[in-house]
Amino acid sequence: MIRKDPVLVHDIFNQVYELTRWPRHGAATGIGAEAFPHDRAYAVETLRRIARNSRQDPFNYALYDAWQLVYEKPWTRPPNLHLVVNDLADAIHQGRLFAYTESAAPGYALR
Repeated sequence: MIRKDPVLVHDIFNQVYELTRWPRHGAATGIGAEAFPHDRAYAVETLRRIARNSRQDPFNYALYDAWQLVYEKPWTRPPNLHLVVNDLADAIHQGRLFAYTESAAPGYALR
């Protein structure tokens, strides 16, 4: 099944990243700014940090969902997290995937 857009990923600091295929209107003006502009190195490090420290999603299903969002191949997926992170970073760098930061919902707490 193809994942619906957007995919929300939480990190250890209660920061929510919205991964989407479409640019957000008004993002250039600072409203819902991009988490990391089309920079591959920063994207790799941020995605690795999210993958290592995710308490809500210990098996990183959200990153696999984001991979499916970009590549739309429900019959396959990369065999390891390293390749998922590299593929997603490439997609961000090429402008096929956009990442935006969101504040967590009120009352949302890490367990």
